[in-house]
Amino acid sequence: MTDTNSQNYDSVQKLVNSCNRRIGLTRMTKNTVSEGPDALMEKAFNYLITAYVDAFTIYNSLDSAFRMADMVISDPINWRAVAPLTGHEVISIAYKNGLSASDAKEKIIHFRVHNIIEETTDPAAQAGFNRIVVKLVEFPAFQMLTSNQIYKTYPIDENNTPNLRLSQIVKDTLDNIKYFSLWYDVDIEDSVKDSIHFFVPNWIPLKVMNFCKKYAISEKKSYPMYVFHIDNDPKQDKPIAHFKPVFSFIDDVTKYRAYGSSYEDTNKESINDNQKVVYSPADVISKSSFDYFDAQRTSTFSGDTEVLFDYQDDNEYIATDYDAYLNSKYKGISPYVAYPISYGNQWSSFYRSAWNKVEGEKLISNELYNEYASNILLGGLRCKSMAAIYEGRSPGERAELIFSVVNTDMKFDEMMSGAWLTWEVNDHFIGGRAFSSITFISDSFVNINDTTNTFKKINTITDNLEPDTINQG
Repeated sequence: MTDTNSQNYDSVQKLVNSCNRRIGLTRMTKNTVSEGPDALMEKAFNYLITAYVDAFTIYNSLDSAFRMADMVISDPINWRAVAPLTGHEVISIAYKNGLSASDAKEKIIHFRVHNIIEETTDPAAQAGFNRIVVKLVEFPAFQMLTSNQIYKTYPIDENNTPNLRLSQIVKDTLDNIKYFSLWYDVDIEDSVKDSIHFFVPNWIPLKVMNFCKKYAISEKKSYPMYVFHIDNDPKQDKPIAHFKPVFSFIDDVTKYRAYGSSYEDTNKESINDNQKVVYSPADVISKSSFDYFDAQRTSTFSGDTEVLFDYQDDNEYIATDYDAYLNSKYKGISPYVAYPISYGNQWSSFYRSAWNKVEGEKLISNELYNEYASNILLGGLRCKSMAAIYEGRSPGERAELIFSVVNTDMKFDEMMSGAWLTWEVNDHFIGGRAFSSITFISDSFVNINDTTNTFKKINTITDNLEPDTINQG
């Protein structure tokens, strides 16, 4: 007798672990950027090199403004004679999971060649083939964001007090990049209206972004920790350039994904009754590891603060109380932050603020707010996982992770299961294999089986000092 369920399970798993992909090569001309993505798409896959690519890895993180990739090509046909790579090429890749519907959009990313390395392999093992390693950066975002083309000074009013949002500076910067709107849509969340007298004297756009990220706080919910990040959206034709705080990604209910450690887990109901999440066989975690305590990483305050200085009031020092910040301002992924709160403000060096007193007080406060948020989130929990490639997955998604506990009566790991933020998604194509390595981060441990979302209490050891006197509530 045939087990139909087992057959269905096997067929689903085979589809999930397969990935359709195309890799094309196009020569870049002086008009490629001005012609736009539609013109590039017409010829991107006319010359396919998929069969020659041994490995292709795409790096996509909230830390990075644009995506990067490594490509390894075997060279049995002598590429220098047939199709020499000179650094003026666009490499395009299109891929989607084998389980996706036939009419689902492929994920398409264009890269430009950034570096080419030729290596000679072992003649006995590889029949004398050379190996070409190509470093790639996103096209045309790289040249748009690293070019010196922003020359703009913002006006100030009669009181010599500028009144521009940091988010408006970013928007103006992107609007002033020629052809940027032709290739990318823009998603910018307004920052609070911090007045700033801002010059851009030959600053590259990325320097403007990093400057604004340092001080920007969301106007809508006072969220800190802005990121500038480009990614594909399966619902949009063009990639989107985001300038917004990471907590805005968490609040976006359309960017929510659930993961389980087995195919059966991903078909169960949500562990959080109030959350409606989508489970997919493509989101089965095949391997995972945790980095959940690192005292060095969780104590990385910069040691710097800014000093307000003017000739009338002399020096003034601004500091934000850390405990008050945690209690009143920080909005975490989970409600209780598992992070040491005893560091306080220990400044090792000082540098002067470039603004007047009124501006400086607000912006220095914002800087500390952003620094605290970054250290708590990036210094918290990390989960590094492997899953099948899925074209709709991206950094910035809120993730519900379910980790099973084998050989026990527990349904799932109550310490590590729960809400995380997808921070990095790297897609790997190695030989015939395709998989994603994903980094999730969180700021706290949460006992999701406890309605109060807190840990079970562990009482202090009594005078007896025996281990069995530790009571768990």
